[in-house]
Amino acid sequence: MSRNALTSAACNCNVSDIRANIALAGQADKEGWTALMWAVGCSDMNCTLELIAKETRLTGKNGCTALMRAAALNNVEKARLLLCEVQMQTNDRMSKICCTNIDASAGATALMLAARKGHFEIVELLLPYEQGLKDSEGHTAQWYANNSSGGGDYTRVRELLKNEGTERLPPPNPEVPNQEHITESSAKPEYQLTSSENTYEETEESTSQSNQEGSSPKQQIDKATEESDRRDELQKASDQKQALIDELTIEKTTLQEQLASSKKTLEEAEKLLSQLNQENSSLKQQLQKANEEAKKNHELDETLNKRAREAEKSLAETRWEITSLKAQLSKTTEDLKRALADQKARNLALEKENARLRTESHDMKDLQRRLEEVEEEKRILLQNIAAIGGKIVPTPVQESESRISAAIQGDSERRPAVKDVLKEAEREDDTTPDTRAFPSLPESMKQHYSLKTSFKGRPNTFKAVDSMNKPCMIEVVPHPEGPSLLNSPTELKDLRHQNVLEYSCVTDDGKGRVFIVTAWHPSTLQDAMARRLGNGEIKQYLRQLALGLEYLHGKGIVLRSICPKSVLLSDDGECILGGLDCASFISDAPCKPVGEPLRRPPEMQQGRSSYGPSADIWALGLLAYELCTGKLPFTTEEQVARMDAPPPEERDQDLVTLVLRMLEKNPERRPTAQEVVRTLRRR
Repeated sequence: MSRNALTSAACNCNVSDIRANIALAGQADKEGWTALMWAVGCSDMNCTLELIAKETRLTGKNGCTALMRAAALNNVEKARLLLCEVQMQTNDRMSKICCTNIDASAGATALMLAARKGHFEIVELLLPYEQGLKDSEGHTAQWYANNSSGGGDYTRVRELLKNEGTERLPPPNPEVPNQEHITESSAKPEYQLTSSENTYEETEESTSQSNQEGSSPKQQIDKATEESDRRDELQKASDQKQALIDELTIEKTTLQEQLASSKKTLEEAEKLLSQLNQENSSLKQQLQKANEEAKKNHELDETLNKRAREAEKSLAETRWEITSLKAQLSKTTEDLKRALADQKARNLALEKENARLRTESHDMKDLQRRLEEVEEEKRILLQNIAAIGGKIVPTPVQESESRISAAIQGDSERRPAVKDVLKEAEREDDTTPDTRAFPSLPESMKQHYSLKTSFKGRPNTFKAVDSMNKPCMIEVVPHPEGPSLLNSPTELKDLRHQNVLEYSCVTDDGKGRVFIVTAWHPSTLQDAMARRLGNGEIKQYLRQLALGLEYLHGKGIVLRSICPKSVLLSDDGECILGGLDCASFISDAPCKPVGEPLRRPPEMQQGRSSYGPSADIWALGLLAYELCTGKLPFTTEEQVARMDAPPPEERDQDLVTLVLRMLEKNPERRPTAQEVVRTLRRR
């Protein structure tokens, strides 16, 4: 840092060098600081006093003043001397302003810097002069105090600035330095006066001695001449003495006037202090009232907390009852499944027996007659099979079995009808093809794919085979109206990841439908949720899905909707993200909400019109909650937008914490897919 002689002397607290180089006053160093700004940081008050009359109201780098530096350094005495610099503001945003660790915007004042550091006495001194001033961002000193922390007295500062006004006192005239400095300034004339008096006395002594010496006329003439010269010198010294006396008299008068002005300023300050004390008393009364209200609010909070605990206890009891009912329902379901399995086993045994006995019958006419008679027995058997599924019919299973047995033993020609009954029951199975629901494939696909079966419960999804007789799935969806990955079939077919469904063909038939060909994965995560999953299984599924989302987000794609039916399972149990017909590229462009309303993130419930990666994390959190509890955490859209999800019960704490993080209402506080992967990898 390059400084001139005066700024170097001020920086080093060297008073004598400051006096020697005072002619350089008003000149800043290459860093833009004046000597007075450096002297404010000096421990010797005389350094400041020497420069205050020469360099007040000068600005340095970025508009900083000596008063701002005194305020930042909490030097109350020097701040009092520099009050003439109040209401001056910086002209640029500064970092480490005035060589202190303070950041401030353009337009900052000394009061704002003192509030930033929590210097109560400085704030109290400057408030009448700078209250209500704002920086370039519209912030007042009160904002700086409320948005700062550290070792300052922020409690008292914030209380003092709580009712910051806008009426300000005008900047005072430059104050008179203290009495010590006045004494030092007048020391030189007094020294000169004393010196003149000493010279006069020496001259008189010399004249007296001369009168006593030599008596010759020549010597007397010489002595008279010398005496005349000395008298002239004495007269000259006397004139100088009178001039010094006049000068001191004028300076005394000036100092008295300045002292009177200082007393007037002090009286005004005392009057202002009295007003501030009254305001402080009023604020104390307001604070007391606020404390009383806070006490009442605390008592109300205690009452509400007590009621909340009682409600939580009641909710826990209700959940326990629900869990018990679920256990009973699960047991009943298992019993029904076992009964159905037993019935199927009996039906298979009857089918085998019927096949063996049918070979013994050769009379076709008699067989046709027996078939018509057994139709009634077929109806009875189907009623008993329906009873196993939960719909009770009046005819018991044992009666149906006895009728079938009687038919077999009574006449061998009637036996084939039993097998026909069993075959008819098997046609009710969900996997039976329904060729009536097959859509017409586009011409470009007919030579490459052939539809085989449809899936009950999965509308518009069909099993097919390609030209190599390799199984695949074909899904028919409406042409998208808004942003969709289906509008970019090339990018969709280029996606390659073990946890993302592979798309081999996307064809628009020109009639408002899109035919999508994917790999063959008949099982879904919905099927795996038929039983209670362990904590390890859930974490493994979540990690696989998070890996898929991490890949898609890295490609700039957001899935927008995830549910158990859209997550497919590979042959080795690996989770695969499907449903990419709902996906789109990440952008701020508005789009229509997709998926079930209860699965949409809260930001979409509150009016947001675009999806981001955080929406997929919300959907993954809902899916994780379902894997843990078997249900969604919310039952209404209002709960989705306003309520927090209750923690899943009877699960590992680390899993519960991760699920609740993904279900944060604020999208910015949800983890990314990469963070979910790292979290599950650590655990």
